[in-house]
Amino acid sequence: MAADGSAEQRIAEIHHTAGHPGVRRTHYFVKQSDCQITRRQVQAVVRNCETCKSIDPAPIKWRRGCLSVERVWQRLAMDVTHVGGHSYLTLIDSGPSRSIPVRGAPEEILADNDTAFRSRLLEQLAERWNVRVRFRCAHNPSGNDIVERCHRTVKVIVARKECSVPEAVHLYNITPRDDCNAETAPANTLYAYRIRLRGIDARAPDGHPQSQYKVGDHVWVKPPGARCNTQYHRASVTGIVSDNAVEVNGIPRHVRHVRLRGQPEEITDQSDGSEDCGSSSTVKPAIISTPASPRNKDPAEGSDQRASQVQVPVETEMRRSTRTRRSRRCICCDESSGGSVVNRPGLLP
Repeated sequence: MAADGSAEQRIAEIHHTAGHPGVRRTHYFVKQSDCQITRRQVQAVVRNCETCKSIDPAPIKWRRGCLSVERVWQRLAMDVTHVGGHSYLTLIDSGPSRSIPVRGAPEEILADNDTAFRSRLLEQLAERWNVRVRFRCAHNPSGNDIVERCHRTVKVIVARKECSVPEAVHLYNITPRDDCNAETAPANTLYAYRIRLRGIDARAPDGHPQSQYKVGDHVWVKPPGARCNTQYHRASVTGIVSDNAVEVNGIPRHVRHVRLRGQPEEITDQSDGSEDCGSSSTVKPAIISTPASPRNKDPAEGSDQRASQVQVPVETEMRRSTRTRRSRRCICCDESSGGSVVNRPGLLP
């Protein structure tokens, strides 16, 4: 026992002198002093060293778990990340996502210990919808590594492509997980249709509509709010949209609102005085002069009336009323009614 105690003390001294290395390096230095000391003895001393336990300890083994669940919308991984000075909330379904997720609240939410997730508001929301909230271990990102890996991938795409965060999330969702099979892409496993890739998938060619109109045709087009007696407006066809729609002056219109018309009518000059019912001309209103006094039906007064028409009219002055203007009197403020304010001339109109 004494020999074992002295050997452990010697190993501890050499271990401290060498700078607290690992088991293999400590055994290397110990063999130079005493070749009979075994590796098991060195391992026991290094394992019980308090200095090595408190400063950068060696990794240990543990049983690794799995964050995925068996059902869709059973667990949501939630976290907040920052890109370009803006905060983004991330929600990831940890289920298999083989079909469209069920609308409603999940069974549990996995989040970190951020103050926003520890708030009373989120706690009340979880109680209302009967959702269990799980918080990962502090300072251990691997406890929610699904969302942490998503954050890293999105940030790398934003930095490399110099695009926005929504575009980077779109690229993340359409990228296959196995790098080759399109069915493993998150978007294709979630939705029942295939997501088109911008800049890669070409646009489907337009068909050849069979329309009775062609570009350049002169047509009549129905104005908005037209009635049975409203005349249609003149316009021209600028494009063919489909069998039942054409562009009239750049605006799509249905064929039931369009009528083909003949050649545009030329506007002729009407200064020569010719009359044309089909052309537009300006009609000046006729001025009809009437006598100032009504016609007298009595024949005896006819001669006097004709004589009065020859005479030069005499200018008459404007009539003024002969009524004497008096100042208005206030009943409540009159001296005769006992008012406190005297009605002086000139104060009231």
